[in-house]
Amino acid sequence: MSISARISAIQPGTHPELADLEAKIIHKRGKITPLYQYLLNSPEMAQGWEEFLSAVRQRNSLPPDLRELIILRVAVLNHAPYEFEAHIAHARQAGVSDVKIQAVKESVISSLFTPHEQ
Repeated sequence: MSISARISAIQPGTHPELADLEAKIIHKRGKITPLYQYLLNSPEMAQGWEEFLSAVRQRNSLPPDLRELIILRVAVLNHAPYEFEAHIAHARQAGVSDVKIQAVKESVISSLFTPHEQ
């Protein structure tokens, strides 16, 4: 599936007025992903998104593996393949097996998952 962008991505380092925001994103994310390249068209949106995602991923009471399973499942339910692909590495880092990563795509919840994960 090909997706056409309605706005242009902002290439990091090309807009001096965004330097501080880009530095903050790099500090928290390690790089400026394609999502942020588009969000930088609206600095307020990029800033708000960064704060929201940091809260979801870093300031919650869920164990990392369960958090990532939830994020993957929500991506499936929302038909968001980009988000799903973006979180595979995070899920693996949190200890989620590739078998469970693939199983989360199924409409019926697999018995592979613990009752807590289900």
